Amino acid sequence: MGVQNLTMVEPLASRHQSDVARVAARLYSRYRALGVGVLRIHTDRETAFLSRHFQAWCQRIGVWQTLTGGDEGPSNGRIESEVQQVKRRVRLLLSGSGLDQKYWPGVARYAGEERLRKQLATFGVPVQPLLPIGSRVTVKRKRWHRYGALASPFRTMTLMGPSPLMSTGYILMDEGQLQHARLAVKTDPNSDQAIMELLEVQAAGHPHRRLHGKQPPDPTLPDVPLPKQHSDGDRTVKVKNLGELKQR
Repeated sequence: MGVQNLTMVEPLASRHQSDVARVAARLYSRYRALGVGVLRIHTDRETAFLSRHFQAWCQRIGVWQTLTGGDEGPSNGRIESEVQQVKRRVRLLLSGSGLDQKYWPGVARYAGEERLRKQLATFGVPVQPLLPIGSRVTVKRKRWHRYGALASPFRTMTLMGPSPLMSTGYILMDEGQLQHARLAVKTDPNSDQAIMELLEVQAAGHPHRRLHGKQPPDPTLPDVPLPKQHSDGDRTVKVKNLGELKQR
């Protein structure tokens, strides 16, 4: 049987057994929501995975827990390879987006979501591409954020990654304020230039090749032969030659 990866990334606040169990439960729930049945959890011999709290959780949900040998990374090579791929992607996203390194948890979640959507696409699952992290996007203001009657209903914020509280949405930040939104629009950076060029064309006058007002027929146009009549059921539509129309 072929093996396919479905990668998910969740940042940990600490390695404490309660935090590990909480994140493991979140991943387990999301796999179940995707229709993936989880039968076994295979981990290394981290202390949190050996704790009674984590083992009791595995027994409660009916999942078989298996462990690798001590200091035997190659025995779980597929997972180690995924971890390295995600780390490289996080470094690249941090350097390319211009975000500070302190925001690495959101960037890591973005890298995992990006990888997961590519993997789901190989199964034929319809997915939407993510907007670039760190980009300036336009979102709608929340109605309970009272900015005044004449304030714009939209605001520009920085996209910080996928929202952990929404199935499809983003977490955004502006001036230290966070907002979760499902819809975000990334405007074209050259849109203002395009508007200026359009205004310049309109101010230059009428183009010499565009018809405006009443114009006499152009005698240099060739006559195009058309059929004299066209039958459409019981009625007949008469069509005249363009030359006759020009003479009129």
